[in-house]
Amino acid sequence: MKRTILTLTAILCCILGFAKEPKRPDSYNYQRGCELINDEKLDEGMEFLNKELQQNPKNGYAYAWMASAMALEEEYGNAIYYYEQAIKYIPKSDKYYHAWAHNLRANIALEMKDTVLALSECSIAIKLEPKNEDWYENRGVLYREMEEWAKSDADFKKYISLTPGLIRGYVQLGRNYFLQKRYDEALATYTYANQLAERSWIFSAMAECEVEMEKYEEAANDVVEALKLEDMEQTALEIISKCTNEEFVELVQAQLRVQIAMNPNSQEWLLALLLSQRATKHYEEAILTCQKIRKIYPDAFYDNVACHLYRDMGDWQHALQYINLAIEGDSTETDYRRTRVDIYNEMDSVAPMYADLDYLIREYPDKADFYFYRANIHLFRRNYKQAIEDYSTGIALEPSSEWERYMRGRCYAADGQAEKAQKEYARVENSKSPDVRLFAKASLGKKEEVMVLADSLLKADSTEYRYNVACAYALIGEKEQALRYIEEDMRDGYVRFTHLRLDPDLQSIQGEELEQMIHKYERNRDKRIARFRDENNKERGEERVVEVPFTAANGVTKVECTVNGLPLSFIFDTGASDVTLSQTEANFMYKNGYLSQKDVIGKQRFQTADGNISVGTTIMLNHINFGGLELTGVRASIVANQKAPLLLGQTVLQRLGKIEIDNERKVLKITTQK
Repeated sequence: MKRTILTLTAILCCILGFAKEPKRPDSYNYQRGCELINDEKLDEGMEFLNKELQQNPKNGYAYAWMASAMALEEEYGNAIYYYEQAIKYIPKSDKYYHAWAHNLRANIALEMKDTVLALSECSIAIKLEPKNEDWYENRGVLYREMEEWAKSDADFKKYISLTPGLIRGYVQLGRNYFLQKRYDEALATYTYANQLAERSWIFSAMAECEVEMEKYEEAANDVVEALKLEDMEQTALEIISKCTNEEFVELVQAQLRVQIAMNPNSQEWLLALLLSQRATKHYEEAILTCQKIRKIYPDAFYDNVACHLYRDMGDWQHALQYINLAIEGDSTETDYRRTRVDIYNEMDSVAPMYADLDYLIREYPDKADFYFYRANIHLFRRNYKQAIEDYSTGIALEPSSEWERYMRGRCYAADGQAEKAQKEYARVENSKSPDVRLFAKASLGKKEEVMVLADSLLKADSTEYRYNVACAYALIGEKEQALRYIEEDMRDGYVRFTHLRLDPDLQSIQGEELEQMIHKYERNRDKRIARFRDENNKERGEERVVEVPFTAANGVTKVECTVNGLPLSFIFDTGASDVTLSQTEANFMYKNGYLSQKDVIGKQRFQTADGNISVGTTIMLNHINFGGLELTGVRASIVANQKAPLLLGQTVLQRLGKIEIDNERKVLKITTQK
């Protein structure tokens, strides 16, 4: 749901509080509709209100509540209609409701980009109810968005004068001061608010000011205080994850380690430490911290975190291992598959990459992002016609997508459709997005404008914009500058080397000089990964090699395992993602005590009416013994086919270690830790 000035609870709870004169409706349908909307059950609430309006078509209050529900559903045309009816039928004497209706209209106007009307409606609300603090707050927020700072400050000060004992006005005013870079005043205002009532998010706001003022000790203290009051206070975690000042990092990590020592099983404090370690690019330390968290809280979320840490290092093999575990743990999280697509792309694993992309589109055919994502891959792989098709489908679903229109233009140009390309570039060259403007102007050949814009972006945030600036310079033929910024990015830790080799924006510099540069940093990355693996191995113990016999016939490799103590013969299949059992084996295991009801983790019923296990069940195998190697807690899928083979897939293989196949001796050589 989009941003709104008036939140649901702010609007509706206030209304409920004004049950005095003048007399308001008390019919069942009206009261029930209001209650449901107040509980955020909008559709049900509107049903009752529609019934009320059928019986009492001049109930202005019912129109008001319908308008609020429609606004929250982002159906602004209908909201305006109901607003107009509310103004028409609510008694003139009920100034509160009239004021509220005008304030709602202001909110709708703002969403429709009509700031003039929004201000007018806010001011009408204030004129009707000059002592209602809410209307001043709402107008103050509107002035803030317009950067009319003096007027916004005045409205928040008026709010404070009407509610001197409440913190809300002080927090809003403090936010204004912060955005104006008046950090001393912001900190003083937040400090006073916190004295009135301690809140985690106020401590975080104070820390934001202190970081800007270089008061790093105070900032570290306040961040930790915020996290003491609320485990996952988002602003506090953002400060930790972004502030890389050496003094702040040292101070906050010292405090975090104290909290971890006092609360060794707290995922929250460990996560905060991990974020700080990642912010300072101490990926090895962050991985070790993540491993501690995963032992305490085995969850797909932390598998995904581990994956991203290995990605940051450029260790694509381990990144793939952990994202596979994340997908196994939560197959509904689409971001995990998107991450795996990126990893496959870096590993140049084209077939599984497209398999994931096709899966996402097949499962979510109405999501523009997935068409755009596949289009990007098509573009990188020089499949221009397929890329154009996917960009066009995505744009049909989201017509306002400016970046994707630019990218479609790039495909048109590469496909020899220069006129279409120029039209796409021209359409978005004045976009509000600085990245879109930069690339569109570069593709239009507006060299001077590109250089001015690039310089301003680098001054604003060199880390965020450096790669894109390099691409823009490559597009306008400034090869030296492009190479310079790419090297700065690699020096700063950029490790997506396949991306560099494939990126069509860098085509003009994709040659020997760039390749030599990539080789240099690839070697540095590989050394870092190898060093970490060696140190990690020493920490965990010496390696050992286990040999597991197998049989091979008709291209099928089989190994013997015991699952929960039951001997079974599995097909050793490196192409399978999961461990799978046929329904026959699953039924046998269940009926003979090798599986129990508690081992079922799938959404379907475990047992059908005839005593068999239901199709599509996901189960947990508590113990798998594989050549003397013991694995615990392995997820497996039950397939419907009674005669389906038993497959030993990647979910087990990745946990065993490095696997080599000795076909002469018919053994699998597994290198693992002692």
